[in-house]
Amino acid sequence: MTALPPRKGVPWRRVAVWVLVLGGIIGVLVSAKPVYRESKAWRARRLGLEVEALISQGRLDVAFEKARAAYQLKPDEPASMRAVARIEGASRRHQSALGFWKKLAESRAMEPGDRKRMAEDLLRAGLAGAADQEIRELLKAGSEDAHLERLAAQASFNLGNRADALRHAERAVGLDPENPEGRLLLGLLLWDVPEPAGQNRGMDLVCGVAADKGRAGLDALLALSRRDGLGEERAERLAELVAVHPLASSAQKLLALDIRLKAHPQRADELKEAALKRASTGSPEDRRALGVWFNNRKEYGRALEAVPMSEAARRKDLLLVHLDALAALKRWDEVSAVLAGKDAPLDEVYRELFLARSAMERGEDGVADVHWRRAHLAAAVSTDQAWYVAGYAERLGRADQAEVAYRNLTSNATTARPAFEALLRIVERRDDAPAVAALLRAMRERWPADLAVENDAAYFNLLLGESVAGSTESARKLVAADPASLPHRTTLALGLLKSGDPGAALKVYSGLNIPWNQVPASQRCVYCAVLAANGRLEDARALLREIDTGQLRRVERRLLESLGSGG
Repeated sequence: MTALPPRKGVPWRRVAVWVLVLGGIIGVLVSAKPVYRESKAWRARRLGLEVEALISQGRLDVAFEKARAAYQLKPDEPASMRAVARIEGASRRHQSALGFWKKLAESRAMEPGDRKRMAEDLLRAGLAGAADQEIRELLKAGSEDAHLERLAAQASFNLGNRADALRHAERAVGLDPENPEGRLLLGLLLWDVPEPAGQNRGMDLVCGVAADKGRAGLDALLALSRRDGLGEERAERLAELVAVHPLASSAQKLLALDIRLKAHPQRADELKEAALKRASTGSPEDRRALGVWFNNRKEYGRALEAVPMSEAARRKDLLLVHLDALAALKRWDEVSAVLAGKDAPLDEVYRELFLARSAMERGEDGVADVHWRRAHLAAAVSTDQAWYVAGYAERLGRADQAEVAYRNLTSNATTARPAFEALLRIVERRDDAPAVAALLRAMRERWPADLAVENDAAYFNLLLGESVAGSTESARKLVAADPASLPHRTTLALGLLKSGDPGAALKVYSGLNIPWNQVPASQRCVYCAVLAANGRLEDARALLREIDTGQLRRVERRLLESLGSGG
């Protein structure tokens, strides 16, 4: 019998190695997802830092792309939410920014700096009451922050508390006396105090900021250009500053001419001729700005001097100024000659606009409408041209054609909001409350998070007696969200009045110290109606005597009449 070979021992060392290898593979597999998640979070944080740097450099387009990339990479990462909120706020989309600040707050990752920026977005979005509450909580923490004090001053001013606004503005300047924004804010607030000494200090502060080469300096110059009584010496100094300000556009530099004309009205012709002489050796932008300036003041002959045909024939923007002046002077033969020229640097849309205007002047309305339609079609490929058509139509008094252009612009996501606001301005001008209500309903569907739009939509629904229960409930929620907002309380009071509960409507105003002489006529009108409905007819009539009823809409005047309070 053959003996079996001896059995070899188990290779425990080799087995141990394989166990370690398999364990390592399993460990890698188990930890892969957390490592990947942490990698994405790290990349999102890096992108967030880049967004901050880009915003500080003013490179908002690039910052937007970085913020979007961070949010797509890891939307639940605080840095991603912060980056999107920051770029939305910096791009003046404050309502959108507030949505992301809310998400960040819910993640419990808010930092003091985030809360300050959220307060700023609340303020810019028109939610002064909510902003004021947030700012006060931050100030209670004991931090001495000049920027926060400036925000507090702006919130108080928006809420009608001028004394509080001045107190915060003074503190801001005390904390950071060299900050031009703080000194400008304080100066502008002091302009409106009754004491001459305070007014003079305000003027000195604003004039001091005007020498700043940044945005605050330009803002100060713009504010001063609208003031009378500067005095010749001060006016000349300010004119020199605005003429050389590095951030001023060619059009803004013409404020120097406005300032000098106010200070030296007897030298008007001399100053305008000097401006023409400077423009003749200046840039095309300077000539265009001066031509527009003269056109806006109906000095069409001087506009033609600023932009002669020899120059206008080379550039579209100059040719438009030249044609505007010729059209205003009714020199239609010259306009026709320019339009007939094959080499004129004029796009089809502008050609059609001037043909429409020419037909209007000749009384050929049907022909004019054909050219308007062609202009709208030609402008469909360019938002810039569509804006031009709308503005041109408004200048000619053709609100119907402007409305067509603005409605076309509402279909573009980037132009929808300003186009809707322009439409509101047009329909408000013709006092068409149902059209306003329809536009606001469309805006509410488009921007459901915009509280100002929601409030306006509810207010107009209530004025028209439509959706009374739903609009009143919306107003109730708006007041809960921002109790200090008088527009929200006005809408709620109107809703309760329309619901047949005038007593509850009056209680909406309880505990408020409202300076009624500083409140818009429409809000005073509702309060007046509430007083009348509660039997306080004498109070209502006294308030009504202080209201310029010409500022009220027809539906608001009917509201007063229907309650027997006069008007």
